[in-house]
Amino acid sequence: MASEFLQPEFIAALFQKLCELRAGTKSADGNSLYGALHFYRYWSVEQAPLKEMLEGTPAELRKRLQTVLDTNNAHYRECEKLLAAETLRIYRTDDLVAHQRLSEVFIRNARHEKATYKRLNWPECFAVVALQYLIKGKVPTKRDVRQAAFREMAIRLLPAGAGEQAISEKIQAQRRCGPKRPARIFNELKLAELPEAPSRPGEAYRH
Repeated sequence: MASEFLQPEFIAALFQKLCELRAGTKSADGNSLYGALHFYRYWSVEQAPLKEMLEGTPAELRKRLQTVLDTNNAHYRECEKLLAAETLRIYRTDDLVAHQRLSEVFIRNARHEKATYKRLNWPECFAVVALQYLIKGKVPTKRDVRQAAFREMAIRLLPAGAGEQAISEKIQAQRRCGPKRPARIFNELKLAELPEAPSRPGEAYRH
């Protein structure tokens, strides 16, 4: 089973899941005006760190992951065109109702972003750290993913450049507030069959 996690198809699917989590596509209908604005704003910020994950990956895998990014970038351009066209249409026609609707969409999206951009999104952190292992050709244990996810979350919630002491303190603080159901997260990400940590030092994994 462990070898299946290292297949380019599986890694690409998990990478796509991470893209969806980063862009918040579960929070908005991608075909609506609100969904377009939501994706446009989030993807503007998130595409750069996602692209960095491709650095140093084997050629075949990098090609698959780049395809995932290209698909999301194409959707980003579609959202940009939709928003631009709607804005220009409003100004050409003096459609005050449509203008009010667009303003409400913007305010709703801004409130969502402010409330959730630094949210405790544990599935996102689990996906990031699992991919960091898999891209390097290593299958992590569930314990590896859980432990690394705390560090990922701590770094997210701290100012850029925070030192190791601040990270360590934040990790300890986060241990008191989640994740409450890691098994559900592993299932959601299709990582439920990752090996468990060995019960004794040096014990071989059974998966």
